Amino acid sequence: MICPGCEKKIGFFESLTIINPLNFRCKICNNYITLSRSSIKSYLLMLFVIFLISFFGFFQFDTKRLFTRPFLLFIVPAILISVTIIHYFFWNSASAELKDTDNDNTSGLSC
Repeated sequence: MICPGCEKKIGFFESLTIINPLNFRCKICNNYITLSRSSIKSYLLMLFVIFLISFFGFFQFDTKRLFTRPFLLFIVPAILISVTIIHYFFWNSASAELKDTDNDNTSGLSC
């Protein structure tokens, strides 16, 4: 992702330190940055598809073996690795926007 204010590249490892990607500051220009709406929609779509695949995949397992130690030793690292890979590809393709700090801005609201 590139900061729209100063054109600095915000890398993957730096993104891991960002707590809220909907409102964070660029370390160079101190502008507030947010993800674009299209990036947020694509990220939510990816999470929803992964949730559906995981949800229906759990129906394939035997319920007696579902929470045993070997299963958890396999599934927990698999989930962490897949989430990290998805975040890496998403972060490199996401676009950012400068966040409007004007509190009197009523764009998008109709009276």
